[in-house]
Amino acid sequence: MNLAEIVSQFESGEAGTDAYVELRAQCLPLVEKDSANAAAYFLIANFSRSYVMLYEEEAVTVEVARKAKTAMLDYLHRIVAAQGGNAEVRLAAINAIAADYLHSDKIF
Repeated sequence: MNLAEIVSQFESGEAGTDAYVELRAQCLPLVEKDSANAAAYFLIANFSRSYVMLYEEEAVTVEVARKAKTAMLDYLHRIVAAQGGNAEVRLAAINAIAADYLHSDKIF
């Protein structure tokens, strides 16, 4: 499974913690399979882990779940778009995501 397929699956699924568990489980093997994009997969896997750790034992409002899913999909789409580029393009995408996250509500 490649990242575009993973994104499609995540996008069409529910916004609960199970989706993030699955997203993490799908991204981690890609760290080893696709070393050129390993940092991006690792970043997404850890965002997913953080979401699960924050929300697995508490009720999440629909608004929070949607906001988190929207943010994650934004990051995922940016990574997919950058994968066709050279190393500079891929690194710039990851750096932009890290900067955006730093200034975000840190929902995950």
